[in-house]
Amino acid sequence: MAKASFTLLILAAALLSVAFSKIQVIREGEYTLEWEVDNENITVTAVAKTLGYVGFGISPFGTMMDADIVLSGRYSNGTGYIQDSWAFANSGPERDDVQNVQLISATENATHTTVTFTRKLVADDLEQDKSIVNATQSIIWSYGPTDSFQYHGPNRGVVSINLVEA
Repeated sequence: MAKASFTLLILAAALLSVAFSKIQVIREGEYTLEWEVDNENITVTAVAKTLGYVGFGISPFGTMMDADIVLSGRYSNGTGYIQDSWAFANSGPERDDVQNVQLISATENATHTTVTFTRKLVADDLEQDKSIVNATQSIIWSYGPTDSFQYHGPNRGVVSINLVEA
């Protein structure tokens, strides 16, 4: 029985680990993005120097305005969380009416939070979500000091990446 349980544990670990072929160090030691794209979905891992929330977004303007944002992390009790959000102005994001991102994992060590999630490339909810296309897009990123979605301060930025072809 113990051998079967160990085998299942190893199999589960292998299934949960995603081999990413794309990586972008956004800010050395502070925020790294890894991702993999298939025909329908993108799976993203973001690693940030925080024990609070981690933010990732697709922005038409390189700002919060009209951005499709994922906020995720891990509470101190070990429970992972994710919220599909959007911002209609350069202000804090609002919770999407349709929650269509799936949290795969959320872990923390003494200094960093690592979150992995997946979503469709083509947005189902065109009013609050952005499609990920085969072109350079503005990716906004952030991280906050706590798990409450308070202002991130200087822990934010924007990079231009083609997530499909990178």
